[in-house]
Amino acid sequence: LSNDPYLIGILKELNIDDIEFLSSDIENNIFEIFLDRILKDIEGTSTSYKNEYKNALLNILYTALENKQSKIIFTSLSDSQKNLIRPILDNTKICRLDDEWNIVFRHDRLKFYLEVQAILNQKSISKTILLEPFYYNLIGQYIAIKEISSESLIEIQKYNPYLKKVTVHKEIK
Repeated sequence: LSNDPYLIGILKELNIDDIEFLSSDIENNIFEIFLDRILKDIEGTSTSYKNEYKNALLNILYTALENKQSKIIFTSLSDSQKNLIRPILDNTKICRLDDEWNIVFRHDRLKFYLEVQAILNQKSISKTILLEPFYYNLIGQYIAIKEISSESLIEIQKYNPYLKKVTVHKEIK
């Protein structure tokens, strides 16, 4: 985990007695392992499945990105979203509510990981997100993971000059 105190803390918090089953690529999978374990714990004490919780969280994040919302206000969510995210908020290991009813993530790196997953989870991505310069880190990660057409890369470059190096590198591959 490259002596990263945050990643080591996440692994330690999982209370994994036997970590031999974890891949050598744990640094790239630690957030997914963490989410899987936390959502399994939540699933064990509720009526919904862990995938339902994860999908609700990803959909909420995607909507916030699409609407260019820096804060996600719990009271603005639909009733079904509230019902699915409430156990995650009560658990507080992924995110929690602040005093103003904003959903606050445990760490920016965890939120970033989830935002990228939210984008990857979509069948088609809104141009509002793809062409937003403020999201260049998210889009760069998306481009690195997902296969997209040369035309899409060129369009993204037009609106997002920060991604020229990333997209040129991707085209060469």
